[in-house]
Amino acid sequence: MIDTEFENKLAKIFFHVTRYGAVLHAEENDKPEDFNPQRFFELCNEGFKIAQNEILTEIKALQTTQKSSNKKLKKERKKRNKEKTDILISKINIENYKEELLRNLAFTIVWQLFNGKREIIARLYTGERGEKELEGKGFEAILQAALEINQHPDKFALISDLTNTVQIGDLLVTHPDRYEIVEVKTGKKNEEAFRVLNFYKVNNLKVSQERLEKSFDPKFAQQVLRIKKQEDKSKKVKIIVETDQGEDPKQNDTHVRLIDSPIVDDTYHNEIVDLIEKLEEKDWAYTNIMGIINVGAYKNDWRIYGKEILKEINKKYPVYDLTSSLGITIAEPIFAKPFGDDKIIDLALGRIKIYVGIDFDMFIKFCNDMGLPMRWSTSKEFGKFLSKPSGYNKEIFSFDNKGLIIEDEETKGTPIFVGHGMLVRMMFDHIKPETLVMNRKIGFENFKREVNQD
Repeated sequence: MIDTEFENKLAKIFFHVTRYGAVLHAEENDKPEDFNPQRFFELCNEGFKIAQNEILTEIKALQTTQKSSNKKLKKERKKRNKEKTDILISKINIENYKEELLRNLAFTIVWQLFNGKREIIARLYTGERGEKELEGKGFEAILQAALEINQHPDKFALISDLTNTVQIGDLLVTHPDRYEIVEVKTGKKNEEAFRVLNFYKVNNLKVSQERLEKSFDPKFAQQVLRIKKQEDKSKKVKIIVETDQGEDPKQNDTHVRLIDSPIVDDTYHNEIVDLIEKLEEKDWAYTNIMGIINVGAYKNDWRIYGKEILKEINKKYPVYDLTSSLGITIAEPIFAKPFGDDKIIDLALGRIKIYVGIDFDMFIKFCNDMGLPMRWSTSKEFGKFLSKPSGYNKEIFSFDNKGLIIEDEETKGTPIFVGHGMLVRMMFDHIKPETLVMNRKIGFENFKREVNQD
């Protein structure tokens, strides 16, 4: 159970992240024709800065509490005190969930900065794991750099470590006409490493482990190489953001080209809004999107029963809680959805539940009817694909040790496995299957032309 104090803080931060700029601009201007883009931009930045400070304060407090709770849990487990252990585990789970909500609010800022262009946002994520500690000299230097940049009304420096998504650079800085990824130099060793890299750059020398270890000890050489790797990733992302194409920062020898979808995505947000409104009169509501996506909204005791009932409707294919998108790297944030502020808070705090599932039998049929040849792979085909040395294998969707394949007579031997991205967009971004499939069909035709040219 999340306490009222945290709920009030969450609602306040939510306002600063999403509506502060629009509300203050409207208060300053009586007429729509008085809209001032520069002033609106500055007010949005102001809201982001206030929200960032609030998010940072709350996460730091939570991390302190989490450390204390984990120490107590360790002691109680040694004593084999089940009752106290269960209480502490429940408390830690709530603390972790609170942190996820706060980080989702920070990600909501990123989502707005890039206008929901997930293809660009995905380039900021490198797949690194581990806890992000918001303390120490290194973090204090990052915080100070952010505070200095944020003194300018037309700039906003987002602290990357407040999100679970931005993993390139210490700060993501937005200007009126561009984005900037900033690495903050801290510590004597780091400063020395940057000087070495600058020397190599000025003298047009290749940075290699062998060359570095001829002049420096192995530990320092590794530090230089690590910083060089971070710099290279940042440069690659910068090029992609500015030009919509470039080398993939996550995969070597892979070129990225961002292409706007020929067909504008159509969402079923309104259908979910209708479901939520029906909860005013009863405890459950259900709808189906194009015969493919099953959606249920629930409150009170139906929050417990609804998922299993919807799973039966969905032919026992997986059904997901909408808030599970908090753990997905690139999905429309909970706090960016057009469900109304109060309902979003209800959803975030679990007072209402929305479950979504894809009926894959119907989805495959729909794809083939639309001219996109899709089928389930065999377990052998799926295993063979996973055995390939590709970093993208983990991004492939699977069910019962099978994947979804797009393939026709012309492309046999080069099957395309469907990744999680397409399914995430249907379930968590609420994109209707029709526009997704039509855009994928166009992409498949382009792929076939490239294969035939080779």
